[in-house]
Amino acid sequence: MAIGFGQVGVSVIAVDVNLSGAETTAETIRAEGGSAEAMKLDVTRREQCFDLAAAVKRSGVLSISSSTAQGRPSAVQPKNFRKRSSMPSSR
Repeated sequence: MAIGFGQVGVSVIAVDVNLSGAETTAETIRAEGGSAEAMKLDVTRREQCFDLAAAVKRSGVLSISSSTAQGRPSAVQPKNFRKRSSMPSSR
């Protein structure tokens, strides 16, 4: 799913409890010309949750948040998403 969003121009923060999985996803997106970074996220680790929040804040906008924990992707699919050229800021 993240790779699909990268293909349509969305900047992706790939997160996974397994950092190497997130890095593989981010590398694939970048290899296809997209923008992505990788982060380790164990939601039971408070500091990692704060690190993710800081990364989202640095990016400026959160357009999509998707959880595929336990292998169940959300209903939001890249084919149904069109990136807007200007997004309202919540700052």
